[in-house]
Amino acid sequence: MSEHEEQSKGFKVTDRRSFTREGDRISQNEEEREMADVVAAALPDARLRAESGGRLESLFLDLLSLLATQASLALGSPHPMTGEAGEDLEMARAMISMIEVLRTKTKGNLALDEERTLDEILSQLRMEFTKKAKAAKR
Repeated sequence: MSEHEEQSKGFKVTDRRSFTREGDRISQNEEEREMADVVAAALPDARLRAESGGRLESLFLDLLSLLATQASLALGSPHPMTGEAGEDLEMARAMISMIEVLRTKTKGNLALDEERTLDEILSQLRMEFTKKAKAAKR
C-alpha cells in the first residue's frame, strides 16, 4: 500500500513514548506539543480554536452543553427544532451520570468558570430529574 493510500485511510500512528531513541527523557513541553498536534488532527475545530489563541476550554464547555441538552430533552424539554417533548428518565439518568463522570475525571484540571458551569448544570439536572422521578412514581 502506498503512503498516499495509507494517509487517505484517515488515521495516524503516533509514538507516545516518554524517551527518545537515545534514551533521553522527552521534555513535558514536547509531550504537550505532540498531544496538541494529535488533538488538532483529530478535531479540526480544535486546531482553529488553538490557533486563535484560545485553549481547548471551549471544547469542554461544548461537550458539557451537548450532554446537558440531551439530558434536558430526556427530562421533557421541548425539542428546539420540532417542539415535541418526550420524557425518558433512563436516558436522562445516563446523561447525568456521564456528566458526573466528567466531573470526577476532570477534578483539579478545570478552569474556575468550567468548574462552576459543570456544578450548576449538574445541580439543575439533578433537581429536575428528582422532580420528574417523584412525579412518575405517583
